Amino acid sequence: TLNAVYGIDDSTTGTIQSVNGLAKLKTTAFTAQALASLNFPFINIYGGFGYGSGTTNLTVDGDFKHQFSPYEATAVSFTPLPGGLDFKNSSFNSTIGVRLSMGFFKIFASYSMQEYNTLNAGIAISVR
Repeated sequence: TLNAVYGIDDSTTGTIQSVNGLAKLKTTAFTAQALASLNFPFINIYGGFGYGSGTTNLTVDGDFKHQFSPYEATAVSFTPLPGGLDFKNSSFNSTIGVRLSMGFFKIFASYSMQEYNTLNAGIAISVR
């Protein structure tokens, strides 16, 4: 869980004037996975499946005014995000990966199939 609150200074920035501006962000996330692996002398193969979900809410409160041109006598008042913005995501996933052990060096790669597929790869140095 992440909760963040940011106070927007009462000021004029360019053509936007803010009074009592406040931005609030709340994010929650949950992941559960089950993994299994086969370990051989120089290679490890692993796979798994799981479930992940997350929600995010962003609201901006305060009084904001915008003057479209310096020649206009009045400014327009507006609310930046009426009702806020909500994002929700949840999906099942499956992962398959491999790790090669070459002495001090390890080379690994994994691929996860989910709503947004991901590929991870890297090199590690292991000292014991």
